[in-house]
This record gives sequence, C-alpha cells and structure tokens, in this order.
Amino acid sequence: MQEESTIIEGYELLASGAGQRLERWRGVVMQRPESAALWSWNDPESLPQWQGHYDGLRATGGRWQWLTPLPDPCIITHGELRFLIKPTTSKHLGLFPEQATNWSWLREIISRASRQEPIRVLNLFGYTGGATLASANAGASVTRRMPSYLVSPRHRSAMSSRTR
Repeated sequence: MQEESTIIEGYELLASGAGQRLERWRGVVMQRPESAALWSWNDPESLPQWQGHYDGLRATGGRWQWLTPLPDPCIITHGELRFLIKPTTSKHLGLFPEQATNWSWLREIISRASRQEPIRVLNLFGYTGGATLASANAGASVTRRMPSYLVSPRHRSAMSSRTR
C-alpha cells in the first residue's frame, strides 16, 4: 500500500525497464521512454498492453500513438490538488507524479510554520506547477520562475531592457 503522501488518484506506475515506463493514467495504460530504467522488464508477458505509446527513444523526437485516447479532460488529484494531464509533443504529460512526496512535504511544512510573517516560496523549477500549487494550497505566497520556452524573445528583450 502506498503512503498517503504519494497517492495520486488516477495514476499508477505499473512497471519500468528496458528504457521505458508503463503507467496507468485514468484507466489508460501508457508506455513512454524513461532513461533511468536501465534494468530489464520483470516478467514482461504479464504486463498489460499499452493503449498510448510515445515512440521516441528520448523525451523528444517521437510521436504519440493511441489505441485508446486519454479521457478529455484527464484530471488526476493529489489531496486537494487537481492536475490536467495532456500529452505534449515530447514524452511528457504535464506532471511528474514522482514528485507527490515533495508536494506533501511542502504542504505540511508550510501549514505548520509560524504565521508571524507571510510564508513566501520561490519556485525555481516551475515546469509543471505541482510545487507551486502545493505551496499556495498550504497558504504560501509563491513566486514561480517561468520556463524560458514560455517567454517570447520579444517579451524577454523587453524584460531585460527594464533591468539595465
């Protein structure tokens, strides 16, 4: 049984190996690359067949193939937090479920903190927003660094000219 801090309703890691991970997202079994899975599959004949598959060997350079698409919308939850899952042009789905323990820790530490001054969090890895949502949900004021690929060159230029 999973610890409460790691439970994500609607997500399950089924297996990993041979450079892949097999997961279930809201009932849809998906296989995608995982460079850290350097071992062989354990009993591959017993694993369910994928319904969604990213055919690249890395995070980019491939495409998604679907036998059964994800529900639309595909929402998973971790406690009070809700996340929209959408396949990207890379192997990613908009969330790193292995970070659930960190989100629980953030919520716990922030909610137990003394409130003499507002709790402020600077999130420098704001890729999916999971830690930002967990911190804000616990009552913190959060500043999140936007990934550079989300900021247009024109906007970046305007921002840098203001700091000169």
